[in-house]
Amino acid sequence: MEVEALLEKRAHPLHEVVEALRKVIRAADERLVEETKWNAPSYRLEEHLLTFQLAKDERVLLIFHRGAKSKAPKTRLAVDDPQALLTWLGNDRATVAFTSLAEVKKQKAAFTELVKAWVAAR
Repeated sequence: MEVEALLEKRAHPLHEVVEALRKVIRAADERLVEETKWNAPSYRLEEHLLTFQLAKDERVLLIFHRGAKSKAPKTRLAVDDPQALLTWLGNDRATVAFTSLAEVKKQKAAFTELVKAWVAAR
């Protein structure tokens, strides 16, 4: 299912947040390919590295990862995160949560740089 159809079907209460984040991600690196993976919008170069999680109505969660079959490295991926947006779940994955469009607007520059850094560090 294409991303637009998936999002229309899901009708997430924070749809404006999802759309704003999609726009930021696509602008951060035009090489990123957007497609549906794990029943959510996901972005890849060779491997998927950034995936939405839309399971909760009160937030939009972005999972930063190293692909579906990533072997957990011994050290954390070196990514500059001066605003501490990332919540690390392991050495190979982290999340960023947004609960409002105002929050996306406030963190847009930092989030854009974070996406760029994650892509570069992969």
